[in-house]
Amino acid sequence: MNKVVLLYGKPSTGKLTIANHIREQLQSRGRVCHVFDNHFFNDIVFPYVNVTKYLPKICESVYKIREIFLDTLANCSDMQDTTMVFTNVLIDSDDDRDSVRALKEFAKKLNAEFYLVQVVAGDDCILDWCDKEDRKKKQKLTDKDAMKSFITKTKFMTIEDSFVINNVDKDNTMKIVDNFVENKLC
Repeated sequence: MNKVVLLYGKPSTGKLTIANHIREQLQSRGRVCHVFDNHFFNDIVFPYVNVTKYLPKICESVYKIREIFLDTLANCSDMQDTTMVFTNVLIDSDDDRDSVRALKEFAKKLNAEFYLVQVVAGDDCILDWCDKEDRKKKQKLTDKDAMKSFITKTKFMTIEDSFVINNVDKDNTMKIVDNFVENKLC
């Protein structure tokens, strides 16, 4: 059976690291897993435009790109027994609630099980991790002052019935993720 996982949370909480770990764990068991970091969609547009000046219009375009991608996969793919892991920062907004609904609908079209996983970490951890080299390579927010402003001023989404991973200790987090993979995705 296909599975769709949405890892969401504040920026720099380790969503992509966890998504890649899930992929590695599934692939080591001979399973197919694809990871779609939110930058998979953003990077089609962000490097070529003035994000600060045109952010609302750009976000609208990225939502359309994501919608086209999901629609194409749902209607033109023969995926069987595939896990798709999506990562995203979800702001408490109508647009991001619509994004979650669209992903749920996508899973439904694929007859896939859908899992919501919130990745949380303390603000101190987020600030410690935000300037790491791998984030710079992905054109993610790496300025500590800008990150502090963003995470303290923004209302992030929390979705009821989400599985919560508190990413404080890497070894413990990966044990929790391995258990999730074994019990939900295998």
